[in-house]
Amino acid sequence: MRVSLISFSCLISYFADNMLCSTII
Repeated sequence: MRVSLISFSCLISYFADNMLCSTII
């Protein structure tokens, strides 16, 4: 469930926080 949430947030903030998304994953 948490992974899904992170993935969703990553998708939303993909353009804004591409680096952060990579760090989280």
